[in-house]
Amino acid sequence: MLTIVPSGQLYQITFSHPDRAQFMVLVDCMKEIGAEWDKRARCWVLVERKRVDILNKCKSFSGDPAELLESLRREKNKLIGLPELVQPVAPTGMIPMPHQEDGVRFIADREGSLLAWQVGCGKTLAAMGSINAAGPDGYPALIICPAHLKRNWYSEFKGDPDLNRKGWLVDRTKTVGIAQGNYFPPTDIVIINYDILDRHKQILDSTPWAFAIVDESHFIKSPKAKRTKAIVGGTKGRGKDGQKWQPLHAKRRIALSATPLVNKPEDVWAVCNWLDPKRWPSKYWFEQRFCIIREREQWTKKKDPITGLLVPVKRNIRQIISPADPGLTPEEEAEAHRKLEALNRRLTGTIMSRIRSKDVLDLPPKTRRVIEIEIPSASGAISAERKALASKKSQADSLRAAIEVSKVSGTEAEYRDAIEALKQFQNEEKEHIAILRKKVSMAKVPYVVDHVRNILLDPERKVLVFAHHHQVIESLVNDFRDTFPGGVVHFYGKSTHQEKEDAEKRIQSDPTCRVFIGGITAAGTGLTLTGASHVVFAEEDWVPANMVQCEGRAWRKGQTDSVLIEHVVAYGSVDSLIAKRMVAKQEVADRAIDSDLTLSEPIDWIEDHRLPTEEELDKDITPYQRTTGAYGLKQIVKSPNLYGVTDLDLIIASRLSTRKLEGKAAAYASHLCKKYLGASHEAPVSLPDRG
Repeated sequence: MLTIVPSGQLYQITFSHPDRAQFMVLVDCMKEIGAEWDKRARCWVLVERKRVDILNKCKSFSGDPAELLESLRREKNKLIGLPELVQPVAPTGMIPMPHQEDGVRFIADREGSLLAWQVGCGKTLAAMGSINAAGPDGYPALIICPAHLKRNWYSEFKGDPDLNRKGWLVDRTKTVGIAQGNYFPPTDIVIINYDILDRHKQILDSTPWAFAIVDESHFIKSPKAKRTKAIVGGTKGRGKDGQKWQPLHAKRRIALSATPLVNKPEDVWAVCNWLDPKRWPSKYWFEQRFCIIREREQWTKKKDPITGLLVPVKRNIRQIISPADPGLTPEEEAEAHRKLEALNRRLTGTIMSRIRSKDVLDLPPKTRRVIEIEIPSASGAISAERKALASKKSQADSLRAAIEVSKVSGTEAEYRDAIEALKQFQNEEKEHIAILRKKVSMAKVPYVVDHVRNILLDPERKVLVFAHHHQVIESLVNDFRDTFPGGVVHFYGKSTHQEKEDAEKRIQSDPTCRVFIGGITAAGTGLTLTGASHVVFAEEDWVPANMVQCEGRAWRKGQTDSVLIEHVVAYGSVDSLIAKRMVAKQEVADRAIDSDLTLSEPIDWIEDHRLPTEEELDKDITPYQRTTGAYGLKQIVKSPNLYGVTDLDLIIASRLSTRKLEGKAAAYASHLCKKYLGASHEAPVSLPDRG
């Protein structure tokens, strides 16, 4: 069925198979091994003896050509030096989902892979797991993504200190950097956005990338776009003076997109050609096989080179027709259906892994993530927010310390007064911060709109967008109506009861209605919006429970899909701090029996500080612990920098050190000693050797 015959310096390969589908798999085997089709000899030819040896080694298969294809892939990967993927794909204690591990194995078998997983399926972690599994051979790695997702990728790799969460990068010694317009980081992993690829094309081409990952790969659907040429290759500029760009090279190339085919079949060609140029060659070849083409004659005028007169000239025009275009004949509709099926078969048989969220049974019912975006136009307001935080932090620490000290060694009246003073301070500062937060939120509106538009490229998805300020909500409504006329509904404080009912009915049952925009307070209760499974918060609320109520509009009885909740925040803003702390509290609350105990209190926007519980303060303290506690407090106050003492704990320690340590005061002193000095409750303090 498969023969190899030497012919001079070449090797001729011939084969046959009665089944058409199996025959095409054998054709893929030839392309996988690097063979070329010889039209004259009517056979496949190979030049390298090493590849012939691989083919001979794998030729003994059971009769299913698919087994031969898998064997060839593994042997060829070893030959070309492709990184061999081995465990672990994730750090200890962080367990990927089974389908994500399958994704890593899928990537391992190919030079180019397209993970066409729906939103929320975790394709980002599968791509990072592939880098981890390659070990030292997985670097350097390049991540190309939209600008607003750069920080998100960085946080996934390195973790987030604000959430006390470590990243998915196994080798902690590897560095991660974010490229800017005039800066390219000398790191093991480089994260860069599409818009600045052309500025760094020279260094991108000269770096021997082990992995190149293109996130939201539908951004490079147009072969004429500059961003596409920087990745796929092409000519920058016009005419003979245009600069020829080579395709971005990497040993492994990965494209990630929930919607790889946005409008027309030809949208996916550029990505396929970059991932596997042998099996996805020229655009003309692609259009002939998978697109509907109408050819028509067109008369135009052209200058005659001899007479100089304009003469009529006839030329043939090729027009690509989309299956969704109106006016298709029944024959064209049938052809479109057939070609789309053929395209899907070839994609899944070569480079594409497709997963729908509803088909992955092990997905959690609700997933949250914070997306940080950089907003240059809001830099002034964000800077003012940070300055306000810094200027008031010492005052807030002093007020908190007064509460803690009065709780353990003061009177009940002192305790009540200290709490009231802190509440008054927080309310005054919230009013000041609220003005700045609104400015940041208004500057964020275009970025939120772009993010939601990207989500809605998937025709099956609907999105709930929640915000706080009326002006922000109205701006979102106006912007979305420009993009989706008739497909946007809203309900907030200014809406009527009838508008509420109409909005709920349309988002639930009208397939043309794609976006619901609601106020966090007004739309957080009394609505069933299970027609959507994607929730985006354009602004944050002080109270986590209010946000949970909004999530509950989609995540409730009647929802058949997993729900993804995203908080879009400006990098470095107060909303960023609130969102991260809130998500952390929500994750704890989801595991708790009584979530109201965790979520009903407002988020502390200055500092989320770990204080001892009442149970810890009510523990009996031995004489030894009172003695060592007094000594330990003096050490903490004397050398706070040596032990990394926070400002709040330093104020509390200094005040407790002047008081008699009994009861709860002694327990608090013991708590601080254990936290910073490693003290035991059963023995005198043994100070660690700090050099």
